Amino acid sequence: MSEATKKALEAALESHMSDEHGMNIMLTGYILQGCGSSAEDDRDLLVYCGKEGQSGIVTQGLLNYIDYNVQGQTFELADGETD
Repeated sequence: MSEATKKALEAALESHMSDEHGMNIMLTGYILQGCGSSAEDDRDLLVYCGKEGQSGIVTQGLLNYIDYNVQGQTFELADGETD
């Protein structure tokens, strides 16, 4: 990812978080995982990036938190019970 794109992504994340929480937020970490395909290659093509200098503890915490949220969205039944 180009430096300009990464800076724009981080600024957009920071702005979105500030809007969502109603206060000024300083972005301290993130993970971005993408999947795509191409006409030239039939495999799933993956990309990952995170905030430069981000600790492994923050990265693992974010991964666990998103896994928890996705599991809830995927497997939660209508009555709030999980399968």
